[in-house]
Amino acid sequence: MDISFSGRGIRLSRAEAPDVVLGLPAPTKVRLPLRQSSSTPCVAVVEKGDEVKLGQLVADGPAPVHTPIAGRVVGIEELPAADGSAVPVLVIEGDGSGGSVRYEADGIPLKRDPELLLERIRQAGIVQAGRESLPLADMIEEARSPRGHLAATGAALSRPVGHLVVRCLDVDPYLVNLASVTAGLAKDASELDLALQVLLHITAAEQVHIVLGNGQQPAAVLALAAERDWSVLRVDEAVYPMAGDALVAAGASGAEPDVAWRRVDESGTLVLDIDVVLQVVAAVRDGRPVLDRVITVWRGGRVKAMRVPMGVSFADIAKAAGHDGVYGKVILGGPLQGLAHHTTDFPLTKSIPGLTLQEQKEVVHDRNEPCISCGLCAMACPMRLLPGMLSRYCEYGQWADAEQAHLFTCIECGCCAYVCPAGRSMVQLMVQGKNEVLATRRTG
Repeated sequence: MDISFSGRGIRLSRAEAPDVVLGLPAPTKVRLPLRQSSSTPCVAVVEKGDEVKLGQLVADGPAPVHTPIAGRVVGIEELPAADGSAVPVLVIEGDGSGGSVRYEADGIPLKRDPELLLERIRQAGIVQAGRESLPLADMIEEARSPRGHLAATGAALSRPVGHLVVRCLDVDPYLVNLASVTAGLAKDASELDLALQVLLHITAAEQVHIVLGNGQQPAAVLALAAERDWSVLRVDEAVYPMAGDALVAAGASGAEPDVAWRRVDESGTLVLDIDVVLQVVAAVRDGRPVLDRVITVWRGGRVKAMRVPMGVSFADIAKAAGHDGVYGKVILGGPLQGLAHHTTDFPLTKSIPGLTLQEQKEVVHDRNEPCISCGLCAMACPMRLLPGMLSRYCEYGQWADAEQAHLFTCIECGCCAYVCPAGRSMVQLMVQGKNEVLATRRTG
């Protein structure tokens, strides 16, 4: 195996973003999972038989759900998610009426109270996609919330948002969502400007950073950054996972965030994807909720960027992308950070950045042979851990030792498993270890 190490990950070829983002025809039926993020599920606010308009709120909660079609509520069913849990799904059949909710536009959002703008973001149901997906409103609250209180006076120990980071490069090299959205801003970045002004108004962040790959040259974005005196942080596109939250946060702030028991946004650095940032404009200025998202569809080296309404099944997405048949593995997201699903009969949610369809011959099976202590995993780990030792602690149930060896600093990027000559399931072992430690804390 020829692996090129970078010191903070591994070098991999990156998929090239297509010139065009393809649209998907309006679906005649959608299935909307009530769990759209890693937060608690939403609660349906409509019932079987109700008539709904396009854009209408159908489930409320941490990441409210709105229907992307007008039609009738058929009912609620349950589908197995990628993690095996049963997810309630709201089924809506379109009626072709074209009826739509009338959105309340606001021409002067920057003059509104920050709390009102934050509530609009929450109501729009904006979610940052990925394995650990959270509603944007929750991320902002975590980033700016107090970190304890003074014992003597009870005064809150607040810590302002120091850095607002906009990521324009996909973390997984097989995904092209963010690169495609960024390419669309090459001539006009006014929407990005307004979105960031709104986020600065809400968070009072001290600095803004635009994260671009070395090969990305969106002229309007670069001109905007120069005009606003925002920094441009360049990352090596060929090194995975250099665009990951913890690494770009370290590059922006100059200090590595403590991710052992907290998220990056709790450390005073808020890392947001470019598509999420642009959704802020739709929410606070146009009053429009999240009804669709740009995703990547990858199969056999062919990559397409597609704008897909929420609730469309993976099978229909694959068919619209020109793919059909039986797949060896279906991955929600990219192959390095995504989660495998056993079926294409599951609908798109806000937390899913793409769809990777592997042929049977492309599927790699872990062998889980004994660790040979070669040290390749330690050379590849971007967090400078010892994955071989950590995985063995978890394999043999030594949870306390694993925690002591910084298990919770692992960002689950998969670099260790990728380079392991013994084919060990390192990420799965460490995820199991984290779950065991957390379970012990809850019951102990």
